[in-house]
Amino acid sequence: MLIKQGLVHPKKPKNYPYKEPFLSKPIDNNLTKQWVVDYSIWSEQREKLVRKRVVIKGATIAARLKDAEAVISLLLSELKAGSYIEPLEQPEPSTAKVDLKQEIGCKEAID
Repeated sequence: MLIKQGLVHPKKPKNYPYKEPFLSKPIDNNLTKQWVVDYSIWSEQREKLVRKRVVIKGATIAARLKDAEAVISLLLSELKAGSYIEPLEQPEPSTAKVDLKQEIGCKEAID
């Protein structure tokens, strides 16, 4: 799920500050206007809360409300677990050594 993209889970649980997620929608429940779940999460690099938004899409009011409830539930559990964004130390990408000069057949390459 793209909502978790960019979230970092601390190795040791920390109590980072956050603002609880909430649904921001038009008063008249207009489906042509944008509905979003709004929340704030801690950024280690900036050392402050950063506002984030998740756009809620759906064909009906009930579908959007259901999706928003699921997103809020997921985000709240992640925030309470101490998740944050923009870590100070970026994990090094793993590199696998591959011998490109080795000749292999087509069947082996596909496998």
